Amino acid sequence: MKFNELGRSMVEMLGVLAIIGVLSVGAIAGYSKAMMKYKLNKQAEQLNSFINDSLVYASQFSLPVPGSDDPYPYATSSLIPYYIKLGIVPENMIKNDQIYDIFNNPISSIYYNLYSSKYSYIETNISIQNKGDKESVMNQCINILNIAKENKENIYMVFSQSFGSNSPSSYQMIYGDTSCTANRICFKYLNLKQMENFCSNCVNVENILFCNIGIQYNYQTY
Repeated sequence: MKFNELGRSMVEMLGVLAIIGVLSVGAIAGYSKAMMKYKLNKQAEQLNSFINDSLVYASQFSLPVPGSDDPYPYATSSLIPYYIKLGIVPENMIKNDQIYDIFNNPISSIYYNLYSSKYSYIETNISIQNKGDKESVMNQCINILNIAKENKENIYMVFSQSFGSNSPSSYQMIYGDTSCTANRICFKYLNLKQMENFCSNCVNVENILFCNIGIQYNYQTY
C-alpha cells in the first residue's frame, strides 16, 4: 500500500527556523544601526540649535555683581530657565524643568562672569549617561565634536571630563579658532585620530559613572 506524506520533516523545519533566525539577527542589527544614525542626526540638530540660540540671546543675560564680602570673585547663573521661558527649547526636550537630548543625556548651560579675571563665557555641558555601551558613548562624543567643529569660530574650548568610581577624573581639551595656538589641539586642524583620543577619555576610565563634555563659547573680556 502506498502512503502520501504531507508537510515537512523535522530536519526541514529546523533548517527553516535556523534561516529565519539568521535573517532576524541581521534585521535587528540593521535596525539598531539605522536607529543610532537617526539619533545621532537628531542630537546634532538639537545641539546646533541650542548653541546658536545661546549665541543669539547671549547679550540679554546679565548677572548680579558679587558683594565685597563674597569669597568667590565670580558669579554664575543657570540659563536653562531662560531658555525654557523664551520658548527656544522644544517641548520634547524638557522634563521636570531640565533639558535632555535624544539620548536622554542631561544638558546644562551656565553663564560665568569672572570679575577678578575680567572675562565671561557661556558653558554648555552634555553628560553622557549610557556608560555601559562604549560604542554608543564613542559615537555620541565624536558627534558632539563634529557639532562643535561646525561652530568653531564661536567656540573658545571644548573639554571632556570623565568620572569613575575607582579612578580620578581626567580632563582633555580642544580649542576653537579664537583661542588656537601652536601648542594646542584645535578644531581648525582636528583629525579623526585626535577625536578618538579625546573621546577615549569617556570610555577607558575604570568603572566610569558618566562623562561630561563641556562647550565654552561667547568668551568675552572686559
